[in-house]
Amino acid sequence: MISEYGDGQQAVLQCALDTAGPNQAAIIGTGGRIEIPSVWYTPSAFTRYDADGNVGERFDEPVAGRGGRA
Repeated sequence: MISEYGDGQQAVLQCALDTAGPNQAAIIGTGGRIEIPSVWYTPSAFTRYDADGNVGERFDEPVAGRGGRA
């Protein structure tokens, strides 16, 4: 699905119920992107990249209640 907005911005979504996929998410903007690895809807880590693709920040902390140490 591609949603287009009046100011020229777009949102692109992909979905499938009959096939396995990478189950990842990305938020992409002009200043860089944030990538959330599998499984994106219960994230415990993310990586922020700048516009040149360099890692700016990596968050990967244990989350209480998901089997990790608090």
